Amino acid sequence: MRTEVTVSELKDSYSKNSQELSGYAERDLVKYEERAYQFNLYTGLKAYVYAQVNVLDGMIVEFTCWGIRIPHEYLELYLMYSKKIYSIVDRKIHTLKNSNTYSEIKTGYPNNFGVITLKSVQKWITYREMQYNERSIIDKANKEKKDLFLKSLEGQEITWTKRNESGSIIKNGIEFGFTLYDTHVSTRIELNYKVDNSIESFIKLADNKYLNK
Repeated sequence: MRTEVTVSELKDSYSKNSQELSGYAERDLVKYEERAYQFNLYTGLKAYVYAQVNVLDGMIVEFTCWGIRIPHEYLELYLMYSKKIYSIVDRKIHTLKNSNTYSEIKTGYPNNFGVITLKSVQKWITYREMQYNERSIIDKANKEKKDLFLKSLEGQEITWTKRNESGSIIKNGIEFGFTLYDTHVSTRIELNYKVDNSIESFIKLADNKYLNK
């Protein structure tokens, strides 16, 4: 299982299990710690370096990479750095399973910044808060709609497919099918008669008198 630990937690674990970080990882850590120090110096936000690791049976078995986490009341903010340019991402938004990126606000997207300033960082944090808050409202509304739909199916004999993401109900030759998507429910109604190709079957079906036994 992949998870995050602090630098000290990683080093303590490695020390107890006679493991060592590679020279590359050690050199990379110095860069991340310097970057976090500069970030905190100009913003006062107390960002910290974390280690992304793989854990098995409660023990760290593999180090994968370093990162910088920015503390926040409810978001999971990370400082990203690429080609001498900074940006801030929020991973908490990925926990909203009843909405998608098309539900997010598209305006007010801040510019990436090459020099760390409190103003530029605050713009990013404000945007991520707005993004998450707006999508949370949409996510909650979509979930309520899907919950109401599922409640309306109670007592019906449903044949589920695709990991309980879609299903169908067949009754008296009529099939009601549905699929649960992130943002909505798609439904369909169609005939589902299994009869012989005779004129008698046709007449009964056409007169709406055929009983599918």
